Amino acid sequence: MTDRDPEPPRTLLSMQALRWRALAEIRQQVSLDQYRRTVAVCSIDGVDLAEWLVRNGLALDWPTYSKGKYDKAQRDAEHAGRGMWAGSYIEPWLFRACIRQGGKPGDCSDDANAHPHLLAK
Repeated sequence: MTDRDPEPPRTLLSMQALRWRALAEIRQQVSLDQYRRTVAVCSIDGVDLAEWLVRNGLALDWPTYSKGKYDKAQRDAEHAGRGMWAGSYIEPWLFRACIRQGGKPGDCSDDANAHPHLLAK
């Protein structure tokens, strides 16, 4: 644990504890998503929870809501192979785009190289 970590790693194993801490320190409601769930900026002891989760490969930067705020943290995690980036992975929105374009689940695998046309930004 460093002074920039909001919680020791063992605490992250308890999703209930993580949810409680995040909800307890919502700093700014940003919007509601399409399912009317709250999108908010959350922090723990002054540390941006989303940035920490993304930087450690435990969450994704969702540009629709973050406007790319966590893009660098995500690229750093991906480059370092932290969390989900330790293996192969495809962002959920790219998987859904592949399915919408007629792909079958096996064709829209977690091998991002299998459908590079979806990776163009």
